Amino acid sequence: MARIALRNLTKRFGKVVAVNNLNLEIADKSFVVLVGPSGCGKTTILRIIAGLEDQDEGETYIGDKEVSQLEPKDRDIAMVFQSYALYPHMTAFDNMAFGLRAKGVPKKEIQERVTEAAKLLGIEHLLNRKPRQLSGGEMQRVALGRAITRSPKAFLFDEPLSNLDAKLRTRMRGELKELQRQLKTTTIYVTHDQVEAMTLADKMAVLNNGILQQYDSPGEVFESPSNTFVAGFIGTPPMNFIKCSLADNTLDAGEFVVTLSEDLASIIREKGKDSELTIGVRPQDITMAKSAADIAAPFNISATVVFAEPLGTSTILHLNVGSIPLVMETREFVTYDQLRGAKLDLQFEMDKIHVFDKNGDTIL
Repeated sequence: MARIALRNLTKRFGKVVAVNNLNLEIADKSFVVLVGPSGCGKTTILRIIAGLEDQDEGETYIGDKEVSQLEPKDRDIAMVFQSYALYPHMTAFDNMAFGLRAKGVPKKEIQERVTEAAKLLGIEHLLNRKPRQLSGGEMQRVALGRAITRSPKAFLFDEPLSNLDAKLRTRMRGELKELQRQLKTTTIYVTHDQVEAMTLADKMAVLNNGILQQYDSPGEVFESPSNTFVAGFIGTPPMNFIKCSLADNTLDAGEFVVTLSEDLASIIREKGKDSELTIGVRPQDITMAKSAADIAAPFNISATVVFAEPLGTSTILHLNVGSIPLVMETREFVTYDQLRGAKLDLQFEMDKIHVFDKNGDTIL
């Protein structure tokens, strides 16, 4: 087991900076997820740690050892790929044993380690089958078993669940998290799926254009995003963003105003910010006014329903507040025909709104 540290890591492909001066400390035995849109640099980072790509600048540590000059085989890590990368002519047993045989591990020990990994993954009955005789989920377990048998210092996962159907992905996420807890092996997992990142990670590193945007626990990233990119990328449906300015103790969005407490207004003023602001509010933090007192409240907002997406357990409403589009999620189940064109009185949960400056950085 080992911690992994990336210091001032930079990787370029021609004029494109894929990873830009990245500093990241991954604690021993932790499960860290690298998440971001396609092209943000997350797979490149994983490949640099594995030794499959050379960094242009910076240092990579596994444990206390700087490994930038080591070959992949000498780094003592195991990587699980999106494509599983199983040998089609070999049985599941032989695929799982391949790395051990290459290292010259005794036959008896190979048998013990493969059997132990197969029991852990529930695939003892599949060891004599070849990949073409396995389902996607079974092939994924064999690929995991091949990594486990090596007892590496760290696991590196490159979108390993993306080829599975939605139901199987959900089940495999839980199994993978429980497996990591049992093995207590340092794990780095790459995905573009923010739901996957939230459910798996001890800590998540949110990346964009090769730059680390935020590195924290899933709860902290969701509740206290560092900027508008993180706020918009993490959360389903995405956070609403509304341009506004501070006037007295209100955030003036033109079509409506949001009244702040003196304390909140003072925080914004103290940071020297009063114009070109953005209100951020999650769809789950918008509620319908339920009484005359609510409707008369100073932060009440009147909206028109454009269309609705009933999801069974909840409904996502797409609204217009004047010319400003807004999305809210309600736990009530309603249909498109029931709400199309309806007028709703809404409220923001004031203790959950966010305010960003003109550069997109969080103020509040």
